[in-house]
Amino acid sequence: MQPVCLEAGDAVELGEMLGFFGQWLASDRAVLRASLRRFVGTEGYDAEMLRADVLRFEFLLGTSDGESLFGDDGP
Repeated sequence: MQPVCLEAGDAVELGEMLGFFGQWLASDRAVLRASLRRFVGTEGYDAEMLRADVLRFEFLLGTSDGESLFGDDGP
């Protein structure tokens, strides 16, 4: 896979969008859990897994300190 380069401003904007999306996923878990299950069509991927993926991408972009991903004992 070829590496993808983002300008710093674009990376920050993407990270902020991921942060917003992650907060939304945590806001109303019961409704979102049911909606995602219908959308995905299986129970193999749930809202918590999706939120963990979003938090990881946000951290990898450098717009998060990883606290919500790793907790207080993270790197």
